[in-house]
Amino acid sequence: MRKNKRILIAIFLIFGVLVAPHEGEFWPFSIFPMFSQAGNPWVRTQVQLLQTPADHANWRVVSGDELPGEVLPMTSINVNQNDVSNFVAKTSTWNERSLLNLRNLFGDLTTEYHLMIYRVTGELDPVRPDSVSILYTPYILLSPDTTLTHPDIERS
Repeated sequence: MRKNKRILIAIFLIFGVLVAPHEGEFWPFSIFPMFSQAGNPWVRTQVQLLQTPADHANWRVVSGDELPGEVLPMTSINVNQNDVSNFVAKTSTWNERSLLNLRNLFGDLTTEYHLMIYRVTGELDPVRPDSVSILYTPYILLSPDTTLTHPDIERS
C-alpha cells in the first residue's frame, strides 16, 4: 500500500511540474495543431465579395470590423477553406499559372464579382497576452477583367 502511495504521489508531482509552466496546458505529443502549436502565429485566408474593385483601399492592412464587402462562405461554392488557405500561405512566388489556378478555384464567380482574398494573420497580442491580434491584409484581387496582387507579393 505504501508503495502505491509513493507511485501515485510521484505521478502527481511529475504531472504538476510538467503542467505548471504551461499554464495548465501540456500536449507535447499532440498531433492536433490547436494543441501542439498553441500560441504560435497562424495564417489563414478570407474571401470578401466587393462591390467595386476600389474597395480594397490601396492594399491597407485592416482589422475585422473594417473589412469591405461581405464574406464569401467557401461551403457555398463547394471549396474547402483549408485548400484556399494552404494555397495562399504556401505559394511564395506567384506567376500567371498560380494566379490562374487560384481563379479556377472560384469558377464563374470571378467573371461576375470582384473577390478580394485577404491573408489573415493572428498571433497572441504582445500588449494583452490573454487576447489575440488578427490583421487582414488585402492579398489578391480577382476581378472579371483583371487579377491584381499586393505590391509586396513576389511575382515571376
